[in-house]
This record gives sequence, structure tokens and C-alpha cells, in this order.
Amino acid sequence: MLHYIKVDLANRLKLSVKQLSKRMEILQRGIEKNETRFKVLPKMLFEQEIVETKWGGKIKKVQPPKITTAWNMLEDPLMGIAGNGYRSTEVRNKTFELQQEASISGSMKGNRKLSKVKVAEALGAMKPTEDQTKVIAGVLYVLKNIQTVWYDEEKKTVWTMPEDLRVWKKEARVLWINEKLLIQM
Repeated sequence: MLHYIKVDLANRLKLSVKQLSKRMEILQRGIEKNETRFKVLPKMLFEQEIVETKWGGKIKKVQPPKITTAWNMLEDPLMGIAGNGYRSTEVRNKTFELQQEASISGSMKGNRKLSKVKVAEALGAMKPTEDQTKVIAGVLYVLKNIQTVWYDEEKKTVWTMPEDLRVWKKEARVLWINEKLLIQM
């Protein structure tokens, strides 16, 4: 089996098997001479620290503080480790795409809660209010099939999107987020 891997790798690198074997031996000798080969690298700490909760869950701060950032973190794994510049740019771009999709979507026509004006205001807000966040959660549910649970620990309130729990779908993704915009993973 190892021979077939060597042959495949040699073909990809456009080398003969003999040349590849020679290079691999040089690499192996270099690794054996390395004094730090058994040392473990320290854990990398990113700007977004993951905090463990008392009940075993994990919470991560959402920056920029919008529900669209939390949605992007579900969709794009790079959002969890990227810097603020990348996150801000991606959130802005995805929000524009979501706004464009909402404006041409036929599934939102006739919905009084998700009118074009309300959707445009909510998606354009720098710091969305709770009502605007509900509108954005509604857009995410209608267009992207993402169900949202928003809980406020101080006021002891919870709201969900969709509001009627009987229409929740088991296969849809659920976004858990609280009033301080901490996403629960």
C-alpha cells in the first residue's frame, strides 16, 4: 500500500519514485535531527475566546454584534477564527446578499411582519434593536431555513423564530443566541 502512495505522490510531483524516496529520506533525517520534535506547541488563543458554561455548553462572543454574524459563524468555519476585519467584511457582504435575496424572493410577499421596508431597515442597522433582530431572524428562517432561539437571562424571556413551535423542523439548523450576542455552540 505504501508503494502505491509513493507512486501516486511521485506522479503528482512529476518525480521518479527513486527521487521521491531520496527526498523523503532527507526529510526524515531532518526531522530526527530536530531537537524540538517532541515538544508540543502552545494552544493558540484567538480574539474570540470560547467559554465553557456550567452546564457543559460552549459560548462564543459575536463580533460585530449582529445576528447575521452568528448566522455566518454557523455557515463559515473561518468566521470563528478570523480577525475583526475579515468578519466585518464578510458580515457586510452576506448581509447585502441576504437583503438582495429578500427583495426578489417571492416567499416573503404578502408577509406583513417581513415587509421590504422592515427588512431593509433591520439589515441596514448598525446595532439592531430586538424588534429588528426578530425581523432578521424571520428573514433567515424564510430564506435560509435557520430557526432561532433568542433568550434574555436578565429579563427572563425567550423568543423563537418561527414563533409557533409546532412548525419547527427537526432537520433545520438552530441558532441559539442571547441578548449579549453570545452564540451557544
